[in-house]
Amino acid sequence: MNQRQNNLKNLKLVSLTLLMLSCLFSQALLASGIIRGRIFDEKSKDVLSYANIVIKGTSIGSPADQDGEFSIPNAPSGTQTIVVSYIGYETMEVVINVPENNKVIFQEIGLKTLAIKGQEVVVTAQGLGQIQAINQQLASDKISSIVSEARIQELPDFNAAAALSRLPGVSTLESSGEASKVVIRGLAPQYYIEYYVKNQNFSFLGKEFIFSYKGITSTFMMSGTVMTIIAVLLTPYMSKKLGKAAVYRFFLGLAAISTGLVIFLKPENLVMLFTLQFVTSFAVGPVSVTQWAIYTDTADYSEWKKNRRATGLVMSASLFALKLGIALGVSCLAWILAAHGYIPNAEQTAQGLLGIRMVMSVYPAVAGLIGMGFMIFYPLNHEIMDRIEKDLIERRARE
Repeated sequence: MNQRQNNLKNLKLVSLTLLMLSCLFSQALLASGIIRGRIFDEKSKDVLSYANIVIKGTSIGSPADQDGEFSIPNAPSGTQTIVVSYIGYETMEVVINVPENNKVIFQEIGLKTLAIKGQEVVVTAQGLGQIQAINQQLASDKISSIVSEARIQELPDFNAAAALSRLPGVSTLESSGEASKVVIRGLAPQYYIEYYVKNQNFSFLGKEFIFSYKGITSTFMMSGTVMTIIAVLLTPYMSKKLGKAAVYRFFLGLAAISTGLVIFLKPENLVMLFTLQFVTSFAVGPVSVTQWAIYTDTADYSEWKKNRRATGLVMSASLFALKLGIALGVSCLAWILAAHGYIPNAEQTAQGLLGIRMVMSVYPAVAGLIGMGFMIFYPLNHEIMDRIEKDLIERRARE
C-alpha cells in the first residue's frame, strides 16, 4: 500500500514539474520576437552576402544569405544590441527594440569599409570574390569549403576540375592524364528536399515555426552521418557472429527497402523521412565496412585455392570498380533527371518532381536489391572462411 502511495506521489510530482516547464516554455515563446533585415555597403549600396549577425551577450544569431538578408527567430523581447561583422568592414552595433508575441521588426544596416591608420604597413590586396567566399564559409551553419573564381585562377592547375578536386568530398575523373569530370556525392537528397519537401511550417503551443529547406538538408545529412558512424562501430561484432557476407547481404537489403519506401512520403512527412534516413544510414555503415573485408576474403581464397596470393590485384580492381561506379552513378543521376524534365533553379513540373523522387527512392532501391541478389550466390560464408583461415595459418607455419 505504501509503495502504491509513493508511486502516486512521484507521478503527481513529475506531472506538476512538466506542467511548470510547459508554462515557462510558453512564457519564453511569448516573450520573444523575430529580427529581420538586410546588410549592405553603406557607400555603394551593394548587398553584403553572408555577413554575421548576433545578439550581443548571447549566442543567438544568424548569417545573412546571398542577398544580404537575415532572420533571427526567438529573439528576446525588449531593448537588444545586434552586432554585425563582415571581413573588410567595420563591425557595427545597432540597438533595436524587439517586440513580443513573435512579432517581426525589420532593420536595414549599412556597413563602412575598414580603414587602417597608423604606422606604415604592407597591405596585400585580396579580391572581392575571395572575401565573399571567406565570409560565406565563416557564416555557414555547416562545414563547408568555398573557393572564389579569382582564387581558382591563382591555383597551379590545368583546369577548373583539377582546382575543385582540392575540396573535400570532390573527386575528378581523368582523361588523357588531365582532370575532365567532377564527381560530387550526395546530390539526390539536396534535390529532393529543395524541390519536393521545401520549407516546412511546424506548430507548437499555438506558435508557427519555419524550417528552411537548407536547414532540413543540413540536419538530414548530419543525422545520417551519425547513424552510419554508430553502425560502423558495431559492424565487427555483427560480422564476428553472423559472418561478413551475411551482414553485407542483410543490411544492403534493409537499405534498399528503407530507401524505396521514401517514394510514398508526402512533403510534410518529415518525421517519417528522418526515420527512414536513420534506418538507411545505419544500414549503409556495415555495407561500407564489410565490402572491403570481403575483398580481402577473396584474396585469402585465391591463396588457399591456388597457393598464390593476389591481394594487390584484388584491391586495385575493387578501387577501379568503385571509381567507375561513382562516375556512372553521378552520370545516371544527371541523365535520369534530364529525362524527367528537371529544370535547375526553377519550379519543377509534376514529371520533374517525379524524377527527383525516383532518384531518391526507387532507382537506388532497385540497385540495392540487385546487389543483394548477387550476394545470395556468394560462396564464401562464415564457416568456409573459418576453415580457409585455419588452413592458411597452418600452411604458413609449415613454410
